[in-house]
Amino acid sequence: MPSGPPGQLTFTPPELPALLHGLNTWWAVPHDVRPPTPGFRRRQTRALAERLQQRQPLIQVIRGPRQVGKTTAILQLVETLLAGGVKPTDILLLRFDLQSLREAGGLLGLVRWFEANVRRRALTDGSPAFLLLDEIHKLPRWNEEVKHLAETTRARMVVTGSSSVLVAKGTRESLAGRVVTTEFPTFSFREVLEAWHAELTPPVPPLRFLDTFGESARGAFRELHAFGEAHSAALADALDRYYNRRPSSIACSAWTSRTSSPSSSRSSCDTSTSRSREGPGRR
Repeated sequence: MPSGPPGQLTFTPPELPALLHGLNTWWAVPHDVRPPTPGFRRRQTRALAERLQQRQPLIQVIRGPRQVGKTTAILQLVETLLAGGVKPTDILLLRFDLQSLREAGGLLGLVRWFEANVRRRALTDGSPAFLLLDEIHKLPRWNEEVKHLAETTRARMVVTGSSSVLVAKGTRESLAGRVVTTEFPTFSFREVLEAWHAELTPPVPPLRFLDTFGESARGAFRELHAFGEAHSAALADALDRYYNRRPSSIACSAWTSRTSSPSSSRSSCDTSTSRSREGPGRR
């Protein structure tokens, strides 16, 4: 991606650079993450940190409803990266729930500003940069810009969204095979205890699959374990497309397979599906 010289981008409103520095508090000494994050880390957050350290990681997508810890997980990832020796100026956090960022000229313009004014070198040069994009679904054409960055830079990206439908649609349309999606569900009862009353939750020993089902299961799952990250992501994407089809089309498929008149059943299903798309207000 071409990088413009410092000061090339014009921001409206003019206080936007200060806003970016406020979001990325680690750019300035003492390079602390603010606000401080809780000590408890969800299992999904720990898995994300491990995947980001891989040699050529895919785009990490975090999906889940509000208030399940997606933004907190991103800040905890920053702490992990800093502790692992990543330069503070190689990490960019953008929160698109802020209107000022959504109106700043798109993701690519913000990234160019980061290259010129903070990192001071292109994303193709030197150690990889980390782009953490919170509530990305609020940005128009976000999937196209993320795809462009993935194809033209060495940046490692984490994107989050509280609208699972919009995030899933964007990853299917432009990013199929390029992403690993991590679901952040609501807190389980044990997680609540671990976060606020750790003394009530003694450690649970890890459960190994083969300890439970025996050595006979090893051969059945050998090919699955041999999948690389890209193949696993493609499989997950295919399953996501299948299980997130419209309930009406799934029901019609099942009904059609049982009827003795495929042509008439197909016609009935087509009518039912078109009505479900119109919605009750348009019938």
